[in-house]
Amino acid sequence: MTETGVVSYANIDGEWNDRPISLFGAVKSFYNQLTTGMDVTRISMPCAFFKPYSLLEEIAAKNMAHINLLLSISNENDPLLRILGLGQWLLTSTKQQQFSHKPFNPVIGEIHRSKVIHGDPTDKENMTYMICEQVEHHPPTCSVRIDNPAAKLQIEGYHTFGAQLGRNSVSVVNKGQAYIRFDDEEYYLPRVMPNLYINNLFIGGRYLTWDGEVIMICKKTGFQAIYKIEYSSGKNICNGKIYDTADPVTDEDVPFALMRGECGGKGTWRLNPEHPKNKSKTKRQLREQDLFEMEEENVIPTYPRSQEENSSINTWEEVRKAIIANDMPTADREKVKIEEKQRKYFAGLKQSGEEFESAYFDLDKDAHYWSIKNENWWREYQD
Repeated sequence: MTETGVVSYANIDGEWNDRPISLFGAVKSFYNQLTTGMDVTRISMPCAFFKPYSLLEEIAAKNMAHINLLLSISNENDPLLRILGLGQWLLTSTKQQQFSHKPFNPVIGEIHRSKVIHGDPTDKENMTYMICEQVEHHPPTCSVRIDNPAAKLQIEGYHTFGAQLGRNSVSVVNKGQAYIRFDDEEYYLPRVMPNLYINNLFIGGRYLTWDGEVIMICKKTGFQAIYKIEYSSGKNICNGKIYDTADPVTDEDVPFALMRGECGGKGTWRLNPEHPKNKSKTKRQLREQDLFEMEEENVIPTYPRSQEENSSINTWEEVRKAIIANDMPTADREKVKIEEKQRKYFAGLKQSGEEFESAYFDLDKDAHYWSIKNENWWREYQD
């Protein structure tokens, strides 16, 4: 329970996470409609497959879980350690976990607000604020903004994905881009997440694996990082290469530093002795060193007492209650109501010729990038 009394079940490890999913009944009828290669994002799935919270809630919970690590990085003077630490924080969301159920697909215009208080609860600048909004339906796209005014930290970006069904798996291709800013130092991420694979979807023990690259570029410092994530021996492992160049990285470029570690866990880094700038370094200077220390306990954000009608917590309230009670027929009926409401909304837009307008973000149609409308949006955050 947070101090406002509002709960997101994305922060709770309940028994619903381990409930078996049967291929009989509703799930069997759903399974019979599937074909290999189908776009899973366009399928209305039964609630037996779902956790009792929205994808927006999960994004907030994962991004805020180790927010203190990010604030530690903002105080780091060494630009190499900053880009290493940013990669470490970003990859906390890809740590190894068992997969049994998925979060709800957010509806268009759905929003989720959260914040973390650091110290004095009356100091509104020494807090980390986050807003997520579902800004597109297909492909499903959510925009995110994080602000900590005291640390002069801003994170802004969007995430979209496509999901295809295999015979006993789902492959999720993640796309999107983001900017992380510490005062006047900006890091551009042309890709924010590796691809995700859900294995043994119907038969066998389900588990997640991540595969792909996350790229981070800082023009001010000249550092570029490529973090490659792959599944090995039951863990998601990251191998990072940091290049000291203001130009695009090529196969001929030699990394300035190297990083290796478990996503969401411990990691190490070292200067690459093969880089020209490191040739004269001593053995001590070239030694392997630990990355930033992370707190074992996840930070749990607070949520506003007053929830908008289109907030994740209000939108999915009845479905959530039914899933927690293991009343799947009721959960399915309530979920259909939400989907029908969304279909009517889109039909109304089509009939009127209007377009969806986001509450918090503006779309640059040429760049296809969603940016926050009001830079000081966090000042209006009310509990």
